Amino acid sequence: MTQDVSFIAHVPAPFRINREAIMNSCCRRDFLRRLALVLVAGRFGQAFANEDDDAGKKSGRNSDIILVVFSAKDCGFCMRWKGSLGGRGDLERWPDKEQIRYYIVEKDTLALPFLPEHFPADLDWLWRRLERKNAKLGVPSFRIFVDRKRIANEYGYSSWDTKIFPLLKELVDKKKKGDPI
Repeated sequence: MTQDVSFIAHVPAPFRINREAIMNSCCRRDFLRRLALVLVAGRFGQAFANEDDDAGKKSGRNSDIILVVFSAKDCGFCMRWKGSLGGRGDLERWPDKEQIRYYIVEKDTLALPFLPEHFPADLDWLWRRLERKNAKLGVPSFRIFVDRKRIANEYGYSSWDTKIFPLLKELVDKKKKGDPI
């Protein structure tokens, strides 16, 4: 099938466009951009991977289990979780709570994003990781890390009882037995 290009004869010479030349230059430019991205990712990707992931250096009894709860001051479900009958109460009454470290990262309002000042100094590594991935965090949400390796990421108040707290108990049991986590 051929295109009718008779209209080109009426276009002044400076405005005529050679479509094939443009397509070739666009494809070439696109190829070079992609190649540059692959080379940069290959060069620096390993540095980024090693920056955060200390996983595998410890196991069993020496493992560091961290629970991070993302919250907002004006979130009703977050306030319910932080109450004495909510998840925080469960955590405080749990006899094995000394086996883990937990942090509540709380922002002022639902409408604002999490900022570096919301994170305690111990979680600076997590802020850098989330910033690099441009992660969007809902509240309430829960993340469990073992030696800085993410094990679980759940969103919503109900996930505490159904997924997060049972998983914490399982991880602590493995840690107490000396099993790899």
